[in-house]
Amino acid sequence: MTDKETLSLLKRVSEGDEYAFELLSDKYKTLTDTAAARAAKSLESSALTTAESTEDLKQEAQLALYKAALRYDRDGMSDKVTFGLFAKICVRNAMISQIRRAAAKRRRHEKAAMSYERIAQEDLSADVTSASAISRIELDRIIEKSGSTLSDYERAVLMLYLQGKSSSEIALQQGRTAKSVSNAIYRIKVKLKGLSE
Repeated sequence: MTDKETLSLLKRVSEGDEYAFELLSDKYKTLTDTAAARAAKSLESSALTTAESTEDLKQEAQLALYKAALRYDRDGMSDKVTFGLFAKICVRNAMISQIRRAAAKRRRHEKAAMSYERIAQEDLSADVTSASAISRIELDRIIEKSGSTLSDYERAVLMLYLQGKSSSEIALQQGRTAKSVSNAIYRIKVKLKGLSE
């Protein structure tokens, strides 16, 4: 495809022609797939992603290509750089953003897990002293307030979690996957943090 044909496709894309974007997408499929694969590999090596995330990354790369197509002529880039290079930069930047978002999400999750671990590790027995960072009464109040905030499943997970059960033990007892339990624990921590503030 020549530069003139690419510019014609870009014009049609900016006018809302879906077929034109399909053609453009086919032309740059290697670019988007490669960028998504590299990002997935980076995320996997950092334990930040799962297999299904690769498809999400491909969709994000396609979205970046679409945005690049819309911006290319509007921003006057056609005088400065070819669309191929512009698209490559836009897609690469989108993948970097996805990696950063995943890392930030993981940091938030770990921070929430650490603060909730601290609460769970407090002495929750009947003889909790007033010097405890969180008293049994305060914990009971938070759990009571969470009644309308937490689902039945989340409440069950919370009770087992406070008993010191691991995610895998809770999963086995609830008939769910460990990932489902981990996700529930994360949601619980976020919701309870909001209630305790």
